[in-house]
Amino acid sequence: ILAVWVAGHGTALGQVVEGTYRLPADRIDQLLSLDSLVGLHVLIIDEKAPKKFSDAHSKSTREWIERGGVLWAEGKGVETKLLSQIAPIVTKTYDYHKSGTGKSGGELVVRDGSPNLVIGDHPLTEGVQQLYVFPRRKFDGTKNALPILEMTDSKGHHGLVIAALSIGRGLLILDGTSRSQRRIFHKI
Repeated sequence: ILAVWVAGHGTALGQVVEGTYRLPADRIDQLLSLDSLVGLHVLIIDEKAPKKFSDAHSKSTREWIERGGVLWAEGKGVETKLLSQIAPIVTKTYDYHKSGTGKSGGELVVRDGSPNLVIGDHPLTEGVQQLYVFPRRKFDGTKNALPILEMTDSKGHHGLVIAALSIGRGLLILDGTSRSQRRIFHKI
């Protein structure tokens, strides 16, 4: 009976790939029992996530991260109360302008291709040679943020667009990009 309950609740999160799940707005209480969800390694909080979180949700989620979980916050998910209670983060809108045209939009970032477009050295980016991203938010000023993707636009505006924060044995990934395909890396 317990195995059926756990399996049912695990799939209710919305599996993206094996071990990676998205939190739907109607499953907020799953945050209270993350350790019981077999196979959960990465939890995505995105624009479809609930808008309101209790202190209990935040505490439970932070403890799960501290034990080795990875919380990937993207889109409007980085602006939730949940994240602000897990770690103090600085989120700003990033009006990125492409270096070639000066217009807003996406950019192909190639490893070691430009000092203004940098894929950071981090286990998440191991083997990643290029990323095509639409930067929308930046996390400059976030204390202890490890750079995953940094961009400086044609006007000289810098943006730490993807960052990682170590919390205990786990990670909080701040993803300020916008895209139609959810997986930004070949692996998560």
